[in-house]
Amino acid sequence: MYIYGDSRKNIYQDNESDSFRIDIGTSLELDGKWEIAVLDIDLPTMKKDVNIPMYVTLFCNVCEISCVDSSQKPVLYRMYKSDFRAGNSLRITTPRYVPISSKSLRTLDIYILDHNGEIPPFTPGVTTCTLHLRKNGLQ
Repeated sequence: MYIYGDSRKNIYQDNESDSFRIDIGTSLELDGKWEIAVLDIDLPTMKKDVNIPMYVTLFCNVCEISCVDSSQKPVLYRMYKSDFRAGNSLRITTPRYVPISSKSLRTLDIYILDHNGEIPPFTPGVTTCTLHLRKNGLQ
């Protein structure tokens, strides 16, 4: 599933590079246990003259809740500062699959926060990523 964070700006006018909603066009009914992973991601570049975050975390409303510091959040993927060296594009060779908490998918809400729980200092731009869903064979 290819996600283009700006693709539904006409419907979801509050979509930004760090927080966006995607309507996948049809409702996917998921029987059994499913997982989701990020295969690649392209983020806008970081603003100049700011401290680059130690990491940014992608959260997605369909992910199972995880403990993040002292709170519970739907973590999809964490991208570390070392991943930013060659720009903000990352191809993930060994995807980390996360359990999906929903039995039906129609919209995905994705938001990104830095290591302080704040919006990362991105320049204006668009976030894109490829997501992979698979049925968990360990049921």
